[in-house]
Amino acid sequence: MKHLSLTLMLIFSLVLFAGCSDNETVAPEPPETTRDSAPASIPEAQVETQSMAPLTEAEFQKFIKDIPEITRLTNPTINAEGPKDPEVLSAKIAEVTTSLGWDQQRFLYVYGQAMTVMNYEQMVLMKRQMDEQIQGLTEEEQKMVEEMMAQQPQGQLEAVKQQVDRQVSPAEQQIIRDNLTALEEALGLR
Repeated sequence: MKHLSLTLMLIFSLVLFAGCSDNETVAPEPPETTRDSAPASIPEAQVETQSMAPLTEAEFQKFIKDIPEITRLTNPTINAEGPKDPEVLSAKIAEVTTSLGWDQQRFLYVYGQAMTVMNYEQMVLMKRQMDEQIQGLTEEEQKMVEEMMAQQPQGQLEAVKQQVDRQVSPAEQQIIRDNLTALEEALGLR
Protein backbone atom coordinates (compact mmCIF):
# COMPACT_ATOMS: atom_id res chain seq x y z
CA MET A 1 0.00 0.00 0.00
CA LYS A 2 2.97 2.29 0.59
CA HIS A 3 3.89 1.95 -3.10
CA LEU A 4 0.35 2.85 -4.10
CA SER A 5 0.44 6.03 -1.99
CA LEU A 6 3.72 7.10 -3.56
CA THR A 7 2.40 6.35 -7.03
CA LEU A 8 -0.78 8.32 -6.42
CA MET A 9 1.30 11.25 -5.17
CA LEU A 10 3.46 11.10 -8.30
CA ILE A 11 0.35 11.03 -10.51
CA PHE A 12 -1.04 14.03 -8.67
CA SER A 13 2.26 15.90 -9.09
CA LEU A 14 2.41 15.09 -12.79
CA VAL A 15 -1.13 16.37 -13.30
CA LEU A 16 -0.37 19.45 -11.19
CA PHE A 17 2.74 20.30 -13.23
CA ALA A 18 0.87 19.73 -16.48
CA GLY A 19 -1.99 21.93 -15.29
CA CYS A 20 0.40 24.66 -14.20
CA SER A 21 2.15 24.59 -17.52
CA ASP A 22 -1.04 25.74 -19.25
CA ASN A 23 -0.53 29.13 -17.61
CA GLU A 24 3.03 29.56 -18.84
CA THR A 25 3.68 32.28 -21.36
CA VAL A 26 4.66 30.99 -24.76
CA ALA A 27 6.99 33.07 -26.86
CA PRO A 28 5.00 34.47 -29.75
CA GLU A 29 5.77 33.47 -33.30
CA PRO A 30 7.48 36.26 -35.20
CA PRO A 31 5.23 38.02 -37.68
CA GLU A 32 5.65 37.02 -41.28
CA THR A 33 7.50 39.51 -43.41
CA THR A 34 8.82 39.72 -46.91
CA ARG A 35 11.94 41.51 -48.07
CA ASP A 36 9.92 44.55 -49.04
CA SER A 37 7.54 44.69 -46.13
CA ALA A 38 7.87 45.48 -42.49
CA PRO A 39 5.98 43.42 -39.95
CA ALA A 40 2.47 44.49 -39.15
CA SER A 41 1.90 46.29 -35.89
CA ILE A 42 3.40 44.21 -33.09
CA PRO A 43 2.11 44.41 -29.53
CA GLU A 44 4.70 45.88 -27.14
CA ALA A 45 5.06 42.64 -25.13
CA GLN A 46 5.77 40.76 -28.34
CA VAL A 47 8.45 43.26 -29.36
CA GLU A 48 10.17 42.81 -25.98
CA THR A 49 10.19 39.02 -26.35
CA GLN A 50 11.52 39.18 -29.88
CA SER A 51 14.31 41.53 -28.87
CA MET A 52 15.70 38.97 -26.43
CA ALA A 53 18.72 37.26 -27.92
CA PRO A 54 19.14 33.58 -27.05
CA LEU A 55 20.94 32.99 -23.79
CA THR A 56 24.58 31.99 -23.92
CA GLU A 57 26.58 29.54 -21.84
CA ALA A 58 28.48 32.36 -20.12
CA GLU A 59 25.27 34.23 -19.34
CA PHE A 60 23.67 31.10 -17.93
CA GLN A 61 26.71 30.47 -15.74
CA LYS A 62 26.33 34.02 -14.37
CA PHE A 63 22.63 33.35 -13.78
CA ILE A 64 23.45 30.18 -11.81
CA LYS A 65 26.02 32.11 -9.77
CA ASP A 66 23.59 34.97 -9.04
CA ILE A 67 20.28 33.15 -8.50
CA PRO A 68 21.02 32.07 -4.89
CA GLU A 69 21.00 35.75 -3.90
CA ILE A 70 17.47 36.11 -5.29
CA THR A 71 16.37 32.80 -3.79
CA ARG A 72 17.60 33.97 -0.39
CA LEU A 73 15.38 37.07 -0.68
CA THR A 74 12.28 35.08 -1.55
CA ASN A 75 12.70 32.13 0.82
CA PRO A 76 10.80 32.94 4.03
CA THR A 77 12.42 30.10 6.02
CA ILE A 78 15.89 31.51 5.35
CA ASN A 79 15.05 35.20 5.56
CA ALA A 80 12.22 35.55 8.08
CA GLU A 81 12.93 39.26 8.44
CA GLY A 82 12.77 39.92 4.69
CA PRO A 83 10.10 41.96 2.91
CA LYS A 84 6.59 40.47 3.06
CA ASP A 85 4.79 42.95 0.80
CA PRO A 86 4.97 41.72 -2.83
CA GLU A 87 5.69 45.24 -4.11
CA VAL A 88 8.51 45.73 -1.62
CA LEU A 89 9.88 42.28 -2.46
CA SER A 90 9.72 43.00 -6.21
CA ALA A 91 11.58 46.27 -5.69
CA LYS A 92 14.20 44.51 -3.58
CA ILE A 93 14.66 41.79 -6.22
CA ALA A 94 14.98 44.47 -8.92
CA GLU A 95 17.56 46.27 -6.80
CA VAL A 96 19.60 43.12 -6.20
CA THR A 97 19.49 41.91 -9.81
CA THR A 98 20.54 45.37 -11.00
CA SER A 99 23.39 45.44 -8.46
CA LEU A 100 24.50 42.07 -9.86
CA GLY A 101 24.72 43.62 -13.33
CA TRP A 102 21.45 42.35 -14.82
CA ASP A 103 19.00 44.20 -17.00
CA GLN A 104 15.60 43.39 -15.44
CA GLN A 105 14.04 42.20 -18.70
CA ARG A 106 17.04 40.00 -19.46
CA PHE A 107 17.09 38.46 -15.99
CA LEU A 108 13.40 37.60 -16.26
CA TYR A 109 13.95 36.13 -19.72
CA VAL A 110 16.77 33.85 -18.55
CA TYR A 111 14.80 32.92 -15.44
CA GLY A 112 11.71 32.06 -17.51
CA GLN A 113 13.68 29.92 -19.97
CA ALA A 114 15.45 28.10 -17.13
CA MET A 115 12.26 27.39 -15.18
CA THR A 116 10.41 26.21 -18.28
CA VAL A 117 13.05 23.61 -19.11
CA MET A 118 13.65 22.62 -15.48
CA ASN A 119 9.92 22.10 -14.82
CA TYR A 120 9.60 19.94 -17.92
CA GLU A 121 12.63 17.85 -16.93
CA GLN A 122 11.12 17.36 -13.46
CA MET A 123 7.89 16.16 -15.09
CA VAL A 124 9.87 13.66 -17.18
CA LEU A 125 11.66 12.42 -14.06
CA MET A 126 8.37 12.06 -12.15
CA LYS A 127 6.84 10.15 -15.06
CA ARG A 128 9.83 7.80 -15.12
CA GLN A 129 9.60 7.30 -11.33
CA MET A 130 5.86 6.71 -11.60
CA ASP A 131 6.39 4.08 -14.30
CA GLU A 132 8.97 2.34 -12.08
CA GLN A 133 6.60 2.46 -9.11
CA ILE A 134 3.76 1.00 -11.14
CA GLN A 135 5.94 -1.99 -12.02
CA GLY A 136 6.35 -2.73 -8.30
CA LEU A 137 2.60 -2.75 -7.57
CA THR A 138 0.35 -5.73 -7.22
CA GLU A 139 -1.95 -6.50 -10.13
CA GLU A 140 -4.91 -5.02 -8.26
CA GLU A 141 -3.00 -1.80 -7.48
CA GLN A 142 -1.81 -1.54 -11.09
CA LYS A 143 -5.39 -1.81 -12.30
CA MET A 144 -6.51 0.94 -9.91
CA VAL A 145 -3.68 3.23 -11.08
CA GLU A 146 -4.48 2.50 -14.74
CA GLU A 147 -8.13 3.44 -14.12
CA MET A 148 -7.03 6.72 -12.55
CA MET A 149 -4.66 7.42 -15.44
CA ALA A 150 -7.44 6.73 -17.95
CA GLN A 151 -9.35 9.67 -16.45
CA GLN A 152 -6.46 12.05 -17.19
CA PRO A 153 -6.11 13.78 -20.54
CA GLN A 154 -3.75 11.77 -22.70
CA GLY A 155 -0.59 13.26 -24.07
CA GLN A 156 -0.10 15.90 -21.36
CA LEU A 157 3.64 15.38 -21.25
CA GLU A 158 3.88 15.59 -25.02
CA ALA A 159 1.80 18.79 -25.01
CA VAL A 160 4.13 20.32 -22.43
CA LYS A 161 7.13 19.24 -24.53
CA GLN A 162 5.65 20.99 -27.57
CA GLN A 163 5.11 24.12 -25.50
CA VAL A 164 8.70 24.02 -24.24
CA ASP A 165 9.94 23.61 -27.81
CA ARG A 166 7.92 26.67 -28.91
CA GLN A 167 9.20 28.80 -26.05
CA VAL A 168 12.83 27.72 -25.67
CA SER A 169 15.19 27.26 -28.60
CA PRO A 170 17.02 23.92 -28.92
CA ALA A 171 20.36 25.64 -28.19
CA GLU A 172 18.97 27.23 -25.02
CA GLN A 173 17.42 23.92 -23.94
CA GLN A 174 20.81 22.25 -24.34
CA ILE A 175 22.60 24.89 -22.26
CA ILE A 176 20.00 24.58 -19.50
CA ARG A 177 19.99 20.76 -19.55
CA ASP A 178 23.79 20.65 -19.49
CA ASN A 179 23.69 22.78 -16.33
CA LEU A 180 20.52 21.38 -14.74
CA THR A 181 22.22 19.93 -11.67
CA ALA A 182 24.04 23.20 -10.98
CA LEU A 183 20.78 25.13 -11.47
CA GLU A 184 18.89 22.87 -9.05
CA GLU A 185 21.71 23.23 -6.50
CA ALA A 186 21.71 27.02 -6.91
CA LEU A 187 17.95 27.06 -6.30
CA GLY A 188 18.33 24.84 -3.21
CA LEU A 189 16.49 21.91 -4.79
CA ARG A 190 19.33 19.40 -4.32
